Amino acid sequence: MTRLSLAWNLLLRPERRCLSGCRCAGLLARLGRSPEKLAAGQGPATFLPRRRPTSKGAGLAAGPSLWPPAAAAGQKARAPAGARFPARQRSRNRLWGLAHVVAVGLSVAAVGAEEHVLETETHRFEEVADGVYFVSGTGAMVTRSNAMVVVTEEDVLVVDSHITPAAARALIAGIEQITDKPIRTLVNTHFHYDHAHGNQAFGPGVRVVGHEYTRHKMTTAPLDEHTFKGSSERDRQALEEMRAALETASEEEREALETQIGVQAAHVESTAEIDPVPPDTTLSEKMTLFQGGREIQLHFLGRAHTGGDVAIHLPAERLVFTGDMMLGGPPWPGDGWVNEWPATLERLKQLDFDLILPGHGPYFRDLELIDHVQAFHRELWEVVSALHAEGVSAEDAVERIDLSHHAENLPPARVRVDLRGVQRMYMVLEGTAE
Repeated sequence: MTRLSLAWNLLLRPERRCLSGCRCAGLLARLGRSPEKLAAGQGPATFLPRRRPTSKGAGLAAGPSLWPPAAAAGQKARAPAGARFPARQRSRNRLWGLAHVVAVGLSVAAVGAEEHVLETETHRFEEVADGVYFVSGTGAMVTRSNAMVVVTEEDVLVVDSHITPAAARALIAGIEQITDKPIRTLVNTHFHYDHAHGNQAFGPGVRVVGHEYTRHKMTTAPLDEHTFKGSSERDRQALEEMRAALETASEEEREALETQIGVQAAHVESTAEIDPVPPDTTLSEKMTLFQGGREIQLHFLGRAHTGGDVAIHLPAERLVFTGDMMLGGPPWPGDGWVNEWPATLERLKQLDFDLILPGHGPYFRDLELIDHVQAFHRELWEVVSALHAEGVSAEDAVERIDLSHHAENLPPARVRVDLRGVQRMYMVLEGTAE
């Protein structure tokens, strides 16, 4: 679709949809770029057509139409002297003129409007519903988790802040490419470092919301948490291994390896500034935010990946951001409650949604994955409980657990259990887990 035909399509026939299934007029309106601003040279943010979303990103909610534009509606268009056009033709003439202005202003943004993707150096923002963005990293810096951005009529709500303040600052900079509305709310899905250690970058003017358990964990020596300490050590070790590998790398390998070393070194260095900021607003079971024309529900559905997982449900948009409670396969159970996880996911299924935005990996619409993850957790708990009852050590139990048959329905890499996961389940069985 050419820029001119795209502009014609959205201005003359606002009921017609563009190639990706949305109304591009809604995108321009959310960017705050009216035709008048376009004519004045204030074009829309640059959307990069790096790759076309798959069918799972189609079916986006329709945005408001730009037609008729408010400023133009107050002025009566006149035909040239002596000319007489029927009313329909006069209307089309005005539209053609406006379409030309929009087509020129769209430029590169026209392709991006069709694809609904904004890619910065560090982040990829994919619009999955009207003004709702699923955010993932590009690999140019370590982010280690996904985020969600919700643009309301008045402000912005962000879900999860990544692994470091540096990663969070890059996220914030990307949001500024989408909207000039202020970020007023940050939600933490859980306390883990890779989702909440960027909180401090948002500043004191942003309300941080999370579960009571998340606040508890983030106010009691969060830098001593085994997940954070273990990850920090693995990151330093990985950097040393990369530098050692550089000594024997071929010329073809060297450039890519040097890039990886730069990214990893910057991440290791950035962890030094982490000063965890806990939620200042908490919930125990449910909180509903009526914010800028949107309804945003926060649910604690039970213990799962941690003792305080929060799912963010947008009922009108029929989507839910699950953090690490539900991924495209079984999440890591090292701080989890595998015995309670299936029941928590059963309560998740009672919400009304078609799309899951996970804390890691791509978003998905195959809701049967929830059933498969539940089945995996049920059998995992049964097997580990039996081994524990036999007096088998956690180290030996890891070698004896074989749940590979679940790879028929789940990613093979996700049906493996490591020692830390088994040790955690033993702690739950022995009543020593927090």
